[in-house]
Amino acid sequence: MKTIMKFCILVVMVLITNLNYVQATQDRVMVSNKFRKIASGITQIDSGESNIIFKKNQNAYVIGSDRFGCLGYGEDRIKEEIILQPNQIGKNVKKIYCSKDVVAFTKKKYIYFCGTADNGEFYETTGDYYELTPFTPLNYNQKLRRIWLANGNLLYEQKNSLYINGFLVNPIDQSSYNKPKCILKNKLNTVKSIALSSNYVVIHYKNGGADIMGDDEYNRCIRNRKDYQHYDKFVPLQQFRSGIKKYVAGEKNVGAIKKNGDFYIWGSNKHGFLCDKSSKKVSNKPKLVLKNVKDVSMKYNHVLALKRNGTVWAWGRNHQKAINQSKNKVIAKPTKIASNVKKISTGNGFSVILKNNKMAYWKGTLSWTPWLPNSPKW
Repeated sequence: MKTIMKFCILVVMVLITNLNYVQATQDRVMVSNKFRKIASGITQIDSGESNIIFKKNQNAYVIGSDRFGCLGYGEDRIKEEIILQPNQIGKNVKKIYCSKDVVAFTKKKYIYFCGTADNGEFYETTGDYYELTPFTPLNYNQKLRRIWLANGNLLYEQKNSLYINGFLVNPIDQSSYNKPKCILKNKLNTVKSIALSSNYVVIHYKNGGADIMGDDEYNRCIRNRKDYQHYDKFVPLQQFRSGIKKYVAGEKNVGAIKKNGDFYIWGSNKHGFLCDKSSKKVSNKPKLVLKNVKDVSMKYNHVLALKRNGTVWAWGRNHQKAINQSKNKVIAKPTKIASNVKKISTGNGFSVILKNNKMAYWKGTLSWTPWLPNSPKW
């Protein structure tokens, strides 16, 4: 009896603690069930776990969470709330990027960033960078041309080769993360496009073929095997041999847009990514889920697909109303959510669109702590 009473007391204490936490973090969550305006005159836009970065008049602005200093206010001015007033972090920038808890932009030979670099994709010392920090790859003395940034990984072009910093350098030995690794030597001129996630990188060649390297994490994105496998060198992507316009990288899935607009996806069916109600299904076989597709974003827990006619279709996790206002926690069928759209981006619990008139909007949930399951409105 005493044991049962102690257990009940413990449960009550946990519930009270969680309730207090939720009440204390109400100002750290911003929920919008409908698309809410970000700004006008935008030419580029990207999103991460809890931030949105955009380019306007050649300048870079950011909104969202300042949890790891992503808003660039500085360590002494951290704001423990969601900020929707755009903060300018850069002038005369070339291109903008947002990856998990990092916002960045390129300017001349530097990458400027703020946030948390937890996998050493920028410097050997991992941690939080609360102020805008310049970075240039080791032994790099030329103007930056192209970079690719995803959760924990940085790809960059040097001459005719491709180098990587971060998790995929060596997922076993963290001390080597910041030591640049050449993954494609003297062949970058043969590459059509690149898709990068935290787990893998896909190289799509101009001749129609594709290679992939990285972690398979039981999702069978690379090979049809049930055990964990890491590929530290490129292996041929077996799903398609030709006819692909571009590949799309997700955390647990690979997507391919064919030249005719057909969009195929394979890997994990978590959150209904494979448009199947079975939550346990994992498939190495590509599944056609949508036609007439122009672009796709699936960085986190849901998928956004931009059709050629400018309409946006979404499916996946709907806990935070990133898709629609229904009570369904998973939407396993493409659902139309917007029209007259030019660009799309997915965050962790929210959707971002850039319309043809250069107006940008977001909907869903911007959370200061999006990874906590008991966050408000989760």
